[in-house]
Amino acid sequence: MSTELDTAFFGEDGNVVSFFVTKISLQDVQLLLKEQYEDDDAPISKFAEDIGLRYFDHDALEVAKGSPTLFEHENVRQLYNPEVNSLCSYYKFFAEELLNDVERMKISATAAIFIYGYDYKIHSHYGKKSKHVYFVNSYKYKLE
Repeated sequence: MSTELDTAFFGEDGNVVSFFVTKISLQDVQLLLKEQYEDDDAPISKFAEDIGLRYFDHDALEVAKGSPTLFEHENVRQLYNPEVNSLCSYYKFFAEELLNDVERMKISATAAIFIYGYDYKIHSHYGKKSKHVYFVNSYKYKLE
């Protein structure tokens, strides 16, 4: 039984970033994101397959790694204050929303994965259970 996979191109959904987290080891995160180019019909990576994509532009992807974990701090707002620490590109535009989600959901992760220009919530695989990552939310940002 095969499932139809989407293709995401940078900027396809406008100035939006989809935010995923994982608790797998950092070594496994590298394997999850490793791209394959041998089979054009197969997903570009295990991460892409997990979220229902055949392909996405790797230039639209950023990863923040914890040491040892992300967000598992009492002072999460101070640690991830956008004026002091930029978690990812355009972070200052959605930091408040992201931190609200992190606190509300009590998120602890080894890594955070951001895909820019792709709003996971509006695509066909939204809500699909992933083996390796958890979708948190999508956020709007402004180009500077």
